[in-house]
Amino acid sequence: MTEEEAQDIEAQKIPYMYVALLHYTSRITGDSVEKINAEIEHSCNFEIQDNTQKLNG
Repeated sequence: MTEEEAQDIEAQKIPYMYVALLHYTSRITGDSVEKINAEIEHSCNFEIQDNTQKLNG
């Protein structure tokens, strides 16, 4: 197996690992999976917006 193939296999695991982490966090915190996912999306959206270059200034 080449290094590229190994990286592809690892990348394919990410969505499943994310879902598993959501469920694990839900069990620990008592919050719903949907609420945790919404919080992560909210955090990521602000981080992406803060890192974008501003036009005209």
